[in-house]
Amino acid sequence: MGKIYERKLLTKARPMMAADEQVEVVAMAKVGSMRANATRNLVAGVAAGIASGGTVMVGLIQAEAYLILTDRQILIFQSVTGSPGKHLGTIPRVYAHPVDVRDGLLFLKFFLQVDGWTEMLKLTVPPMPPYLRKRGRQFIESLGAVAR
Repeated sequence: MGKIYERKLLTKARPMMAADEQVEVVAMAKVGSMRANATRNLVAGVAAGIASGGTVMVGLIQAEAYLILTDRQILIFQSVTGSPGKHLGTIPRVYAHPVDVRDGLLFLKFFLQVDGWTEMLKLTVPPMPPYLRKRGRQFIESLGAVAR
């Protein structure tokens, strides 16, 4: 995410924030829920298998999104070819807790548990470029978790 896209993203987010609200981290991740991803992968795999006579295996990729962590909330925006798209959701910061954080050589993955939700959000931070991974770590640490 370049400086131009980040400025566009923050311009879109500003009306959703209080006047004195401070942005702490802007990150990017692939976002999805555990159950939704499992269902989609199963359906896509069956459909591709039928269409190809069982010779193709398909896996779906989670949708990319921008995450803005402020001192009060998490704002999630769709990423449309790198540019900020529509607002997907807002989560009060006090209700969000990163769990099962895994910081491997090629990935940074974690689940975001939100109090009151039955499903967790699965987030995967891209390994490249390195600054995205660094921001992903800052996002997790700002919410009080430690990457292992």
